[in-house]
Amino acid sequence: MVKEIKTEAKVSVGIEALWKALAKDVASVTPKVIPNLVKNVEVTEGDGGIGTVFLFNFGSDVPKMSYQKEKIVELDEAVHKIGLQVIEGGHLNFGFSSYKTTFQLTPIQEEERFIMLRCV
Repeated sequence: MVKEIKTEAKVSVGIEALWKALAKDVASVTPKVIPNLVKNVEVTEGDGGIGTVFLFNFGSDVPKMSYQKEKIVELDEAVHKIGLQVIEGGHLNFGFSSYKTTFQLTPIQEEERFIMLRCV
């Protein structure tokens, strides 16, 4: 049985700045934004495109998971969409056979965006 969680958030950030932080600078930005959840992020394979693998080492607010490896499996810069598949650790250690997170940025107005987050 496939379960899916969706959520949306409205943010007041330029789309290119947000896309750069989410898709290009995730390894350096994530620990700065949520240090209690993600201690650090390493790029273990790839150059930022499809197939790139990240190692997320979790922080103090994630006591039951120490790490998770995620691979970029979907990347569409034209529509600002990125999909990351967990390939080791994390959610897979808790009975999930598959876990994918997809982010899509959608412009609303000049400096407002919707972020759609989908976990399958």
